[in-house]
Amino acid sequence: MPVGEVVGHVLVEIVLEFLIKGPGFVIARMIRPNVDPDGAWSIITGLLFWALLGGLVYGTYRVIAA
Repeated sequence: MPVGEVVGHVLVEIVLEFLIKGPGFVIARMIRPNVDPDGAWSIITGLLFWALLGGLVYGTYRVIAA
């Protein structure tokens, strides 16, 4: 396996497992107590979390920069 593929797999694991599924699982667990950590609810909730956070940061930037 070439080094580029290994680095790619590691980056995908970090992004998907920790940055998307991690917060998604924590937030989804507050809503539904029996959530699968690898399920669709965790992924969707994690993506929504990052989208809302990005929107809030962008909106704050626009207000401060104006």
